[in-house]
Amino acid sequence: MIYIMSEGLFNELSEISGFNALNGDTYHAHIMKVIAKSEEISDAIKSLIQYTEKVDDALGILHDNNVSYTHDIVKYRRSP
Repeated sequence: MIYIMSEGLFNELSEISGFNALNGDTYHAHIMKVIAKSEEISDAIKSLIQYTEKVDDALGILHDNNVSYTHDIVKYRRSP
């Protein structure tokens, strides 16, 4: 399972100086940074997501390929 912060949280934290430099300028860029680090996502899936324009399409690709993700940090920390 991977953790991707919610879009709402991303937007709120984007108000903090320096946040976007570490986490991406857009929510889509944030998703790309997260999946780039993940070893459980194949390069083919990463490539598909890279060429999406909509966040829902990117998350849909993860879902359609049985890549488990959560926006809940507590659930993520408790997962094996």
